[in-house]
Amino acid sequence: MPSMPNSHFPGRTLGLVLIILTAACSEGLTVPSDSPDPQFHHRSGHGGGPGDGGDDGGSAGPSYDLVDLGAAEGHTRSRAWDLTGPSGSAEIVGSSFGPDSGLDAPTIWSVDAADVSVRSLDMPPGATWGAATAVVSSGAAVGRTEAGATRWELGTGAASLLDAGDPEWQTRAHDMALVGTDEIIVGSRIGSVDGEAQVEAVYWKNGTLQPSLPPLVPGQRAGAYAVGEDGAIAGFAHDQNLESHLVIWHGPEYEICDVGLGHVNAVAPSTQAGYVHVAGASAGREQLGKVWTVELASCGVTSSRSLDFPSELHDVNASGDAVGEGAMKGRHNAILWTAAGDLLMLPSQASGRDKDDVAHGMNADASLVVGMSGKTAVLWSRIDP
Repeated sequence: MPSMPNSHFPGRTLGLVLIILTAACSEGLTVPSDSPDPQFHHRSGHGGGPGDGGDDGGSAGPSYDLVDLGAAEGHTRSRAWDLTGPSGSAEIVGSSFGPDSGLDAPTIWSVDAADVSVRSLDMPPGATWGAATAVVSSGAAVGRTEAGATRWELGTGAASLLDAGDPEWQTRAHDMALVGTDEIIVGSRIGSVDGEAQVEAVYWKNGTLQPSLPPLVPGQRAGAYAVGEDGAIAGFAHDQNLESHLVIWHGPEYEICDVGLGHVNAVAPSTQAGYVHVAGASAGREQLGKVWTVELASCGVTSSRSLDFPSELHDVNASGDAVGEGAMKGRHNAILWTAAGDLLMLPSQASGRDKDDVAHGMNADASLVVGMSGKTAVLWSRIDP
């Protein structure tokens, strides 16, 4: 998508520049304690190291504007999860949280060349809370509500529950994609088999529940978290020791590919045919943001890279750029980690007790990123030189 210039949001943008840090596991990435407050317009120039605020005319790389998206009426907090559409008419989905109800409301922000409008989406019968977590260009969104996996028609805001296959089972929808002419939604199904709790990885094709995806070990838990435009599905599956593996289901029969221990949030087809990028975090008590590149035919990891500080990556594109969050300087920062190895701290409006930021989603070329800064949903828009 093209970038979104400042003039798209008169009076609502915050012109800010990213701090660039070279991120490579072998180089031991650190965040300088004297890096500038991203609330102010600083640019790292060639006259000093990252974060010294110097500006000698050198380029600091991509710059982004921060747009505060606000919250749905009657709510004070919000979070954006995903977006679709060109910069002049993007649709962003997420949730709003308010003091009156104390519950999340699925929310859509419509962005045009002049302003941002926000409204709550409908709830399906029996639901009082929910969040929309994924959206596609055909005008549909999915997410989770109190009643189960839910799909919305964005034009009307109308909500419908996805089939669980059994009224005694609960469903959760996490992601969706248009794969050719088919709409694929992925998630999980939770119920009981012979008195034992069971979690299955599932997907819906054009609204119809398909047979559950195969687990890594029969009878063990699995869940589908992400789907790419090539149809590959990424998620988790437990082994016989109940350890969580990152897995990919692919091909006409959705064969399972064991990538190894780890946590997954996103998958995208690589620019190289037959490969996918997967983003998430390493296994262990201290999670490290990680990107894997996997060859589907051999089910082999051809490359991987990790950040070396507590972090988690939530989205990835075909180039291998990823966005997420990292714990630095005593707070969580929204980050963009490029395939070239540059780590960019996205601008922040956080202050006081609401000091944390997170980036949840981006468009194909990372010119638009959505997430949360402080207590409200935000859109980061790249400023092209």
